[in-house]
Amino acid sequence: MTTVMLSVLLLTFVLFGSGCRSGDPSLEIESSQALLSPLIIGSGSVFLNIVNSGNGPDRLTSARVDLPGTLTELHDMRDDKMVRTEYILVPPRGALRLRPAGPHIMIFRLPKDMKEGSVIPLILFFERSGQKKVSVIIVNDFVNNLGR
Repeated sequence: MTTVMLSVLLLTFVLFGSGCRSGDPSLEIESSQALLSPLIIGSGSVFLNIVNSGNGPDRLTSARVDLPGTLTELHDMRDDKMVRTEYILVPPRGALRLRPAGPHIMIFRLPKDMKEGSVIPLILFFERSGQKKVSVIIVNDFVNNLGR
């Protein structure tokens, strides 16, 4: 009888874990906008909110613009300088805000005809949640449009 009880306890532990495993993320993308660079022609920054209502964290590992020839990078700020980063953490039961002077997505070699009102087809790649497609509109007055 003791062997049976021990087996049941061990099986329960294996099936349900020790309580240390985090849950799954549940991501929604909100308020996506892009701002063209006034200094580097053909480049722009993407700002958006990634809301995670799940119990597990995730990582934004890359992004791709669905337009030929473009180059997309994840950037963050360190010591007041923009630097490329390998990933950006999305916390559980929280939000990641891609914003100016903080983590953001840079796009280089955009088509020359991109202007205010143009839409950028963006694909976000997450470590646990896979791909998320989002349409990003280019705005001229970013500060007044942020969060809409």
